[in-house]
This record gives sequence, C-alpha cells and structure tokens, in this order.
Amino acid sequence: KKIEKERVEKLNDPLTQMQLQANLNSAREYENNQMYVLPEGNNALDKYKRVLVIDPLNKEAGQGVIRIEKIILTNLSEAVQSKRKQLAEQWLTQLKLFNPDHAQFDSYNQKVLALKGPVESKTLEGGEDEKASEEPELLKNTKVEGKVSDSHISDNPISDNHSFDNNAQSSTAADNVENANTETNTNKDETATKQSKETKEKAKEMKEEAAKTESI
Repeated sequence: KKIEKERVEKLNDPLTQMQLQANLNSAREYENNQMYVLPEGNNALDKYKRVLVIDPLNKEAGQGVIRIEKIILTNLSEAVQSKRKQLAEQWLTQLKLFNPDHAQFDSYNQKVLALKGPVESKTLEGGEDEKASEEPELLKNTKVEGKVSDSHISDNPISDNHSFDNNAQSSTAADNVENANTETNTNKDETATKQSKETKEKAKEMKEEAAKTESI
C-alpha cells in the first residue's frame, strides 16, 4: 500500500504527467512509422522504456514493448523461411538492438548465416570474379585512350605551329587584298579627275575658237 501510494502521488505530479504523455505520444508515432528500434535514441522502444522508468507499471508502455518484440520476431522468421538473406539480416540486427541478450538471437543468427546470398556474377576457375576481372581491363583501355587524347591536344607543338602559321598567312592575305582594293579605288579616282580636267580644257578651247570666228 505504501508503494502504491507513492506511485499515485508521483503520477499526480503535473510535470510527471507531461513527461509520460510526451513519451507515449512519441512512442505511438514512431511505432506507426515502423521505427521500432531505429534510429537509436529516437524510436518506439526507447520512448516506451522511458515511460517504464517513470512508471514501471504503465500498461500501455509494457504492451508496446511486447508488441515490438513480436513484430521483429515475426518478420525475421518470415525472411528466413523465404530465404531472403539481406532482409533477414536487417531484422536480425533489429532483434539485437531490441535486446542483445535475447534468448532467440543465437538460433536465428545461425539460420541467417546458413542462407545463401544471390549469385551476382559468374566465378572463374581461379576463384576470380569474371566481372571483376573484366572491369580493370576496360578501365585500363579507357585510361590509355584518355592519355592519348591529352597527348594529342597538349604535346603536339607541330600541330600548334601549323595552326599559328595558317592564321598568320590568312591575316597577311586579308591585308594584301584590302591594300589592293585601296590602290584600285585611288587609281580610279585619279583617272576620273584627269578625264574631267581634260574635258573642261577642250570645252574652253572650243569656246575660244567660236569667239574668234564671230569676231572675224
């Protein structure tokens, strides 16, 4: 009776009630999201245990722990029976997190170890993986090709000099064409000016001769 009285007094404390309710709410949410024992520190099991530390007789928290254990064992058993090794290993890890000293851990651990993983590639006679033996050769070829390409770009001074000479020759040819065009235009202007001058002089001479004829 004394212990029960102390428990009731503790549970009637407003701060204790807030702590219990907060942990229970978090535990329900984590369990609904299948966060049974992971991530560490923020999962349903941890929250239920915190409730039990405050109130060891809390019925909801006690049932929650039992429910999580049952879920883990059920999923682990189904994964082993269906020979899904990777999934079985995941549930085995969760069982260990639930309780490292769980009575059924060693038994399930042996069953999981006995499962064969999926065959991912063909094995050669020497024990080497065929896929693994081919990949280095492919990588080697890729590296060689890349090296040749880099050498072609950066270590070919002849190609660079030819490119420079071609550019220089193109620039010189363009300058020569422009100069030739300028000289042609100048010659045309000079010819036109000369012809115009000669035409004016002839007109002047004809005019003077006409004046002399009229005076006679």
